[in-house]
Amino acid sequence: MSSATAASSEGAMSRKRGPVMAGLSLLWLTVACSIPACDAEVIAVPASVGVISRVAFPIRGAWIAPRSTAGLDSSSAVEVLAEMRASGVTHVAVGHDVSMPKFVEPRLEWGEGDGRLRVALRAIRKAGMQAFLLPRIESPDFFEPPYPFRADIAFADPTDWDAFHDNVEQMALHYAKLAQEEQVAIFGVGLELKQSVKEFEQRWREIVRAVRKVYSGSVTYSANWYDEWLDVPFWDELDYVGIGAYFELHAEDGLGPDADPVADVAARWRPVATELRALSERVDRPVLFTEIGYTGYVDCVERPWEWAGKQDKGVAIDHERQAQAYAGLFQALGSERALAGMFAWTFYSGPHDIADWEYALQSRPAGTVLRQAYGGATSR
Repeated sequence: MSSATAASSEGAMSRKRGPVMAGLSLLWLTVACSIPACDAEVIAVPASVGVISRVAFPIRGAWIAPRSTAGLDSSSAVEVLAEMRASGVTHVAVGHDVSMPKFVEPRLEWGEGDGRLRVALRAIRKAGMQAFLLPRIESPDFFEPPYPFRADIAFADPTDWDAFHDNVEQMALHYAKLAQEEQVAIFGVGLELKQSVKEFEQRWREIVRAVRKVYSGSVTYSANWYDEWLDVPFWDELDYVGIGAYFELHAEDGLGPDADPVADVAARWRPVATELRALSERVDRPVLFTEIGYTGYVDCVERPWEWAGKQDKGVAIDHERQAQAYAGLFQALGSERALAGMFAWTFYSGPHDIADWEYALQSRPAGTVLRQAYGGATSR
């Protein structure tokens, strides 16, 4: 493990992050390089969802996440890769944890699990898909009061900021070189580092330029949807405007309670789409949703980022609503020229132990909606 000196982030709920952005560990696929035929069941969609048109954007991506009963090195994970391919997925997103032992110190540790990461990237390529690699800073302090997270990383001492950015650059170069060797299609230089990005534009430009010297693929940065993506000052250095797109879609922007539910969701996207289009035009870069997804809860459209503890509050499960959420997304943005693509959260490596509330695409109508939108096989 490589170690350097880099630093500092409210809880997952109050900071409005999605599941990956909130720090769920993503273990690595250590799968065999032969992908079996996919026998996954294709679930019928409710009549309320209607007909799904194929999206026009080229990056039809999705994440894969582990289960306690079937990790990403299991035979189940191999089958899930095949299911993703059959669903029309072209790009698979994987994250890799970079450790920040103490939130208040500018030290980062990286390199652990690189062998397993290489196997993962090769397996994805062997399955006929391309990879998006997004290293992300994780700290045990993120899970202790007052629940800081990446956007809160900040230092009073300028020398600590210098050390942090030096470490971020060395870490990014480490994984950019690995990504180059493993033919990764898209590389993310950072994730939700709001304070750093806001205050140190030039240093981030230097980091991106350093990465481009060792990596020839596309480069992005993943900004939080809530209060960061409009303010990243170096989008012009990157190939994509990357957004963790858990936008809250409000009823007042829709068509009303008596409207077609999918058309209503699509209408709610219009204000966001206008902003996406304006930013894309201003920086002359296409938008890439580095993560987007919907829970199995009835309020998944209004609060897609919120996942923890809701069953205890009596929030109802509604998989039909989850399917409508995806259908409305694709109806609104499937032909949006400013959008290069998206990575849906998520396919799970153990599809037989998924709770009803989770962001699952397997064995749900939402998965069939995605399959139709992505141009995948519609029957087995």
